[in-house]
Amino acid sequence: SERKFFPGYVFVHMEMTHETRHLVKGVPRVAGFIGGIDNRPVPITDKEANEIIQQVTDSVDKPKMKFTFAPGEMVRIIDGPFQDFNGTVEETSFEKAKLRVSVTIFGRSTP
Repeated sequence: SERKFFPGYVFVHMEMTHETRHLVKGVPRVAGFIGGIDNRPVPITDKEANEIIQQVTDSVDKPKMKFTFAPGEMVRIIDGPFQDFNGTVEETSFEKAKLRVSVTIFGRSTP
């Protein structure tokens, strides 16, 4: 699934004319422009645009774990071939946002 960084917002680089303003306002679920008044929206600065682009780029490049786990912790697997199995965390990789978990199948521990 894709992460939405600014849900509900559309960023457009355009020359503001009467026609382009109506074109953007005609997009489904677009309520209006932010800043200024309805017929004279205020554009964001290049610095603000670059900060937004950098934030999106940084977030895409570095996956982040939603939870932290420690080796030896018991977890329940929610996806994949071992779905609904319980397992023990053996190793964590924060850089890759992955865990290595051992599950017991037929009395044998399987990573």
